[in-house]
Amino acid sequence: MTKQPSLSNAERNLLRAFITSDSNWQSYRKETGINSAALTSAACLAYCRRYGISPSEAIQTQRNRAQDTYAPAPAPAPAPAPVAPAEFFSPTPAPAPAPAPAPAPAPAPAQHNDAATALAHALSLMQSSVDPAQVQALIESAIQPLRAQIAQIETPAPVVQYVEQNTKLGELPSQRHPQAETLCKLALLRDHDGLRPNIWIAGPMGSGKTTMAKQAAKALGLDFGFHGSAMLPHEFIGFVDGHGTYHETQFVRLYRNGGLCLIDEIDGSSAQATLVLNAALANGVLSCPNGEIVKRHPDFVCVGAANTWGHGATHEYVGRNRLDAAFLDRFSYKLSVDYCYAMEKALAGGNVELVETIEQARAYAAKQGLKVAISPRATAAMARAMESGVEMSDAFDLVIGAMLTDQQRKDIKESCGLSRPRRAA
Repeated sequence: MTKQPSLSNAERNLLRAFITSDSNWQSYRKETGINSAALTSAACLAYCRRYGISPSEAIQTQRNRAQDTYAPAPAPAPAPAPVAPAEFFSPTPAPAPAPAPAPAPAPAPAQHNDAATALAHALSLMQSSVDPAQVQALIESAIQPLRAQIAQIETPAPVVQYVEQNTKLGELPSQRHPQAETLCKLALLRDHDGLRPNIWIAGPMGSGKTTMAKQAAKALGLDFGFHGSAMLPHEFIGFVDGHGTYHETQFVRLYRNGGLCLIDEIDGSSAQATLVLNAALANGVLSCPNGEIVKRHPDFVCVGAANTWGHGATHEYVGRNRLDAAFLDRFSYKLSVDYCYAMEKALAGGNVELVETIEQARAYAAKQGLKVAISPRATAAMARAMESGVEMSDAFDLVIGAMLTDQQRKDIKESCGLSRPRRAA
C-alpha cells in the first residue's frame, strides 16, 4: 500500500490558501459541502489528486505569492491629467519626453516596518523550538490590518468606461455588482423617439439593486433621484396645496430636466399609484395636478427596483402587490440580480470562512423553508461584530439566530458547522 505523503502545519496552510484561490474551489466546495475550515492535510491532498495539482508546486507557488504580497510596493506613477469630453475625441497629442530618472535614494536603516520583517524578527527571538500556535498568532497579528485591503485588490474588476458621443464620460468603480455594467449599457439605449428606456431590476433583499442604480447614474453623468413605494398618485406626481402652490416630486423634476430616478420597492406600491405613471413612461408626456403637461427629457431613465416581478406576494415577500399588466409592460428591460460572492466577501472584510458559513446557512434555511432573512447585510453585521472580538457562533445568534426557535437555531448552526468548536488552522 502506497504511503500518503504528510504535510507540516506550514505546508498545509500554504496548500489550503492555494486551493481556496483555485478556479475549481467554488464548484468543488458546493459539490462536497466542504468549507475552508475543513481542509485538513488529507482533504488538501485529495483535492490536488482530483484536479491533477502537484502539492509541492502548489505550496511553492503560494509561498511565492506571499513573498510578492509583502514585497515593498513600487512608487506610484503620477496620475494622468483628466481628459475633458471634447478632448476625448480629438487627436492624441505627441507624448512629452520622459524626465531623467532621479537618483536612487540611499537605503534606509533596518527597521521592522513591514509584516514580513516583523515576523522574522519575532521568530529569531524564540529561545527553543518554534510553537506552531505562536507562529499562527504572529501571522494573524501581522496581516489582520491588511485583510480589507487584500479583499478589495485580490481580484479587482477592470474599470469600465462609458462614452456617449459629445456628451458624457464616466467610470464604474472596480468594486461593483456584475450586473452593474449591463444596467449602464441598457440605460444608454434609445427608442425611435430618442428616449432612454425604463428598466425593472428584480432580486432578493440586500443584493445591491440600489447601489447599482447609484453607480450607473454616476457613471453616466446623470442626476440621481429616489422614490420609495407609493400608495397614492400624488406621491409620484406631486400635489397642489390649499394656497394653489404646486409641490413637485423627485420623479417630476428628473422627468423634466433629465436624470436617473430609482423607484425602490416598486412592487410594494399600489396599482392606483402606479397607474398615474403609465402615460409618462410610455408616451413621453406627464400630466401634473396643476394642469401642466411636462415633456419627457431625452436623458430621463426610470429604474424600478423590486423583490418580485410585480405579480403579487410570495412566501418570502408577503407585502408585495399585484401590479397592473399595462404598467409592467412600460418597462422594456427586466434585469435579474442575485447575491454576488465577491461583493459579499468584500463586505465581510475578506473573511472567506464567514461568507461560506453564511452561504451554507442561507441554503439550509431555503431548503427547510425557514422564515429568516440571511442577506449580505447580515454578513456585514456579523463581520463587524467579529472584528470587535465576538465569536462567529455568538455573532450568528446576535444577527440571525434571535429570529429562530431554539430548535431551528440549533439545526441551522449544525448545518453550517457553527455548533462545533472552531479549530485553529
